[in-house]
Amino acid sequence: MGINIGAFFAPSAASGVRSWWLHSHGFNYDPDLPALCHRMMGGTLTDTSKLQDLANKATMSGTPVTDLTAFAQNYVEVFSTGYNYAFGVAAIAMVISLVIYMIFKNILPDRKAMVQKDSSIIKMPWEQEKKRLIALGLVFFVVIFFWMSFHQNGLTLTLFARDYTDKQVGPFTYIFFYLPAFLSLIGIIFGIMMITKKVIKPIMRAVGGALILAGGGLLYYFYSTFTVENTISPEIFQQFNPIMIVFLTPVVVALFAFLRKRDIEPSTPRKIGIGMLLAAAGFMLMMFTSYSLISPADLHGEPAPDRVSPYWLISTYLVLTFAELFLSPMGLSFVSKVAPPRFQGLMQGGWLAATAVGNSLLFVGTFVYSRLELWQAWMVFVVCCLLSAAFIFSIMKRLEAATK
Repeated sequence: MGINIGAFFAPSAASGVRSWWLHSHGFNYDPDLPALCHRMMGGTLTDTSKLQDLANKATMSGTPVTDLTAFAQNYVEVFSTGYNYAFGVAAIAMVISLVIYMIFKNILPDRKAMVQKDSSIIKMPWEQEKKRLIALGLVFFVVIFFWMSFHQNGLTLTLFARDYTDKQVGPFTYIFFYLPAFLSLIGIIFGIMMITKKVIKPIMRAVGGALILAGGGLLYYFYSTFTVENTISPEIFQQFNPIMIVFLTPVVVALFAFLRKRDIEPSTPRKIGIGMLLAAAGFMLMMFTSYSLISPADLHGEPAPDRVSPYWLISTYLVLTFAELFLSPMGLSFVSKVAPPRFQGLMQGGWLAATAVGNSLLFVGTFVYSRLELWQAWMVFVVCCLLSAAFIFSIMKRLEAATK
């Protein structure tokens, strides 16, 4: 929860710093401008009409731009510097985290001391350890391809948000892209959850009612300030997965509890396989969305003429979030259950190493994204996830046996 709450605020914090720097130099942010500016500076932009139109809109003074080359150089320089300052948000947050750790590290449990005192830790026979280590290795191999696909949310899916998703949205949709309004809506939701909970103290019901009133008032105020068309930043799409994790984790946990009571809960390895199938479904949704769109290779750096609703990408993140909830915590649980006691730490590191290898393969996304039709690029990840799911289910008996 802590990780994902931080991830929810991260895109707005970074883009806010970048936009502040642009505004301080008299520019508005437009995701289509940097590419056009680079082409202008490189002498490859033959039709400057689109750049002229966007440059006039991005200049806060309202004065028409007369020298597009000078504008392009100035805008790119300010834009790049703004991004450098945006990365400073991450650096400052890391320093704060380190300070918190140094202050409170003495009250954290000492795992090594706990192991030394715990005489119940049993050393397994090597044959049994070997079977478990092989089972874990097979799972690590599979999740590499999940993370390679899932973490396209920070790469090709964000490129899709920039190049193929509507930049202008109505006031209702803008609620989800304007952080203060979104937080007001979240406050209303938490307030409703608090007052409808069966067992809760009266004071908490009062707090819930206050959240509903305050959130509703703020949401109405923000909504009234929105215009008919509001510009969204493509990087803000990154907030949807973490906030969905926060809200959907209790839902998935309740689903597993419901199935457990009826003795039909899938095993942990089976949940991992289902997660792979859900990830494939998410990219199938992108295939359907992208079928009629022109490929990035054919755009030649120009803004896409056809764009789709932001809700297509939000829906994809919803499906991928369910996939993550079925796979990521379940995978960690599988490691904890199956890893031999003397290899617990090493196997947890193996899970993180598999995640790292998957992240190192992200380039596959940009490779196919820039060379194939859009729907074909997403099909690559559909195939990867389906093959991984098929492999998991083919060795299901071995994996389930390892957990017993």
